[in-house]
Amino acid sequence: MLLPTPNPDELFVSVLTRLGRLNGFGDFREIAAQSFEAGISSSFIDATLNLPKFCKHLGDAYGAPEVLLNDLTCLGARRFLGEIDEEAWRALICGDASTSVGALTFLGATELRFCHACRKYDIGQYGVAYWHRRHQIPVLHHCATHGCRLKKVAIKRASIHESFPLPGDILPGQEIDLPSLWTDRFEHELEVFAQFLLTPMRPHHAQVEQVLRDELRERRLMNRTGVLRTNELLEHLISRTRSENSEEARSVAAQILRGLREPARGLAFGRAALLNSLLGDWRTVLERCNWLQAIGPSVAHVFPDGAKQDVPDVTVTHRKKCLAYISSDSAHSRLGFTKNEYRSFRWLLHHDKAWLDDLLPTVGRGCEQIEMF
Repeated sequence: MLLPTPNPDELFVSVLTRLGRLNGFGDFREIAAQSFEAGISSSFIDATLNLPKFCKHLGDAYGAPEVLLNDLTCLGARRFLGEIDEEAWRALICGDASTSVGALTFLGATELRFCHACRKYDIGQYGVAYWHRRHQIPVLHHCATHGCRLKKVAIKRASIHESFPLPGDILPGQEIDLPSLWTDRFEHELEVFAQFLLTPMRPHHAQVEQVLRDELRERRLMNRTGVLRTNELLEHLISRTRSENSEEARSVAAQILRGLREPARGLAFGRAALLNSLLGDWRTVLERCNWLQAIGPSVAHVFPDGAKQDVPDVTVTHRKKCLAYISSDSAHSRLGFTKNEYRSFRWLLHHDKAWLDDLLPTVGRGCEQIEMF
């Protein structure tokens, strides 16, 4: 069997589709029968797939199960965000649980996204248009490479039991423009963070959840027992959208919050949006999650000039902002400083806490809350 080499950022189902076409399979259920060792199946997309057996059958051409999940699906990134249960992850890579191509492909609705500019480039560069992982992230609506709005296409289940389409098969009229949901700046921050999420070099998967909890507590949006002030957090997320009165914006924000308590029912990559919303920019997210310790200094070039600064100089800058705030507001408070200069507050809290506590002591206060997490 001829095995196609995965293209950059290619989705697993896209690789399988090219494998089927390259080997002349008229009915992709034969792939399931031969490569999945699933026997006769009524559906290619729903056929039972045991990852260790699949990888062994292909001689680990696409890596061991964990490598395949990290490199050819979005599941590794979702596991890192805490949206995939650790036991479920281990069961998949050990073969204690089976999955399907559909489960490894769709992040919610049975639809896929693509970029017209990427499709044209891929055909010229690789000879075929293919599905990109980063285009499938539900919280993103623009192509990070070209900046244009992504197109979505509904994949009719009746047409994918025996085969599967590629972006080059999509005809005019079958695609729909995705809406521009977030502000330009916020979507850009999400796009950059998503590129880091899809790399296999990440900090420990528990790191994001801890940072997320810490940020929610620091901003008085969650207490120590994990109870969230959902209304305030909902409005915080909606403020990052283009229209705060949009029903779609409220629906997306509500799905993101639902994912804090029920990851399986929440919006995929919703925690990425929430984390960026709380911390303000992707550099701060990477810093708080100790990302550089995981990926090493060899990727320092991804940071624009000035992104890396000496800690003492940064501390002086944030101290000055705190002192300026205190001088400008006779009724100054820790909460007021948080609202006016959140980035400076966050920096001082984590790098100069004794100095911050001395100038702006913590004052406890109660509030009505709703249990989440």
